[in-house]
Amino acid sequence: MFKKNSARLYIYLLVLSLLIVSFVFVSGKNQITKERVFGCGLPVMFIETDGEKKIRSKEKYIGADFSIFENYDSYIDGNGTKYRGKIRGRGNTTWTFRKKPYFAKFNIRGGVLGMPAAQKWTIRPFMTDKSKVRDAYATFLASTIYTNTSGGWIPDFKFVNLYLNNNFSGLYCIYEKVEQGENRINLPKDSFLFVVNSRLNKEWNFRSKQDVPFSLVDNDVPEEKFLKEKEILQSIEDQIYLQDNSKVFDFIDKASFVDWYILSEFSKNRDSDFMASCYMAFNSETKKLYMGPVWDFDIAFGGSHMDNNFSPEDSWINKFHWYKELWRNDEFKTAVKERWHETKSRLKDSFGYILEESEVLAPSAEIDDLVWRTLGRKQWPHTPGYKKRKTYESEVNYVLDWCNKRYEWMDSFINSL
Repeated sequence: MFKKNSARLYIYLLVLSLLIVSFVFVSGKNQITKERVFGCGLPVMFIETDGEKKIRSKEKYIGADFSIFENYDSYIDGNGTKYRGKIRGRGNTTWTFRKKPYFAKFNIRGGVLGMPAAQKWTIRPFMTDKSKVRDAYATFLASTIYTNTSGGWIPDFKFVNLYLNNNFSGLYCIYEKVEQGENRINLPKDSFLFVVNSRLNKEWNFRSKQDVPFSLVDNDVPEEKFLKEKEILQSIEDQIYLQDNSKVFDFIDKASFVDWYILSEFSKNRDSDFMASCYMAFNSETKKLYMGPVWDFDIAFGGSHMDNNFSPEDSWINKFHWYKELWRNDEFKTAVKERWHETKSRLKDSFGYILEESEVLAPSAEIDDLVWRTLGRKQWPHTPGYKKRKTYESEVNYVLDWCNKRYEWMDSFINSL
């Protein structure tokens, strides 16, 4: 009898807990009217899938209508930017989260909120970043200070509040896709773009002799072309790993490799350890490999508990793969030191961008948390003290404090070289 009653009590408590969670979730969403969403000051994007189908796949597209309104009056009047296209899921770890990332492809080339016209766009939720500013800040640094990481192009972005099938989905960011082509990475003929990709899940992939996982960004190429480009990339890696790699800058662009290093090291971006999202472009005219553009910094700047990445101390990038080998090269270290001293005052001044951008995002971040309930709660990747950071402002202050401490450590570290 005792065991039976205990089982019933357990079931009762479980059902009660689920009802409470559901009530909190629904009541949070009920507080969010369209007037309130537009009142946050950000543009609003509406995505309506055909038949209101749910987006369940990263491979299979669903037809969709896309509408973007810059303010409430334009929404009431129906004066938005509208496109027909299709949509699917995207991402790897982020695809497993409740708040999903998406990939959109318009039927015609179109601009989004002033960004150059294109067909392909990534719609990113930044569920992993409670401050919502980490990736934007890294892109800002690449566009204003460490510009050599761009290879002549930097992905632009716009924050929006998103409705999917008339359900409020929260704060998102629309990014230009990293790809070759007009209004994107415009390289000379026979150039190519590779990305470090530990999942090796694209059309053309290979592991280098030094076990670095590479994927060709352009899927639509014949095997013969891929094999030729693979051979060029491998030959460049061979030069990096020579015992005497003093001639390596005949094959790689020193300025872009230095800027990419400083930005990735300062942010202590976990993915930049040649795990994922490390892009590099071979220019067929200069016959050199360039690092960049930067991408995927949502768990940088103290945003990850893994491998002690939340600590603002200790080097990170120079411990892995290609950069471990470049760290043996005195010319590279000297260039890093010179570039650091050339840019460090601007870097410190740039912390103001985090504060300014967060003030713009704060109203949207607050209603986003009414839906997804992440502030003060554990979610991957968590960092020490997350339970005490129960407000959006406290998460932003955490990033600012981390950047200040990281700056001091970096300055001391580089001066000691």
